[in-house]
Amino acid sequence: MAYDAEDLPDPDEPTPWTLGVLLASLSAVFTTCVSIGVYDVVAQTHILLGVAAVLVVCGGVAPTAWIWRRRSVLRWPSWGAIIGLAVGVPVTVFLAAAGIG
Repeated sequence: MAYDAEDLPDPDEPTPWTLGVLLASLSAVFTTCVSIGVYDVVAQTHILLGVAAVLVVCGGVAPTAWIWRRRSVLRWPSWGAIIGLAVGVPVTVFLAAAGIG
């Protein structure tokens, strides 16, 4: 996939680490909570169906977040979303294994 020059970060511009890490952290927490929320709602029907729903949601969000990581404005929330998905899936599998749902 080709990217336009304006999509890539300017190498001369300083990286906003403080705000970026804060935004990525908030995005990771939000995405993890959404994953657990999807599991909780769907697992009321059947626990394995809840895990399957989380995998479908993560399968839909992950490619978009992976593409957004190259854009200057969206790189921080996209990395947070990727981390949140990577945390949310094992948590929902643990909840299913524990019989919570």
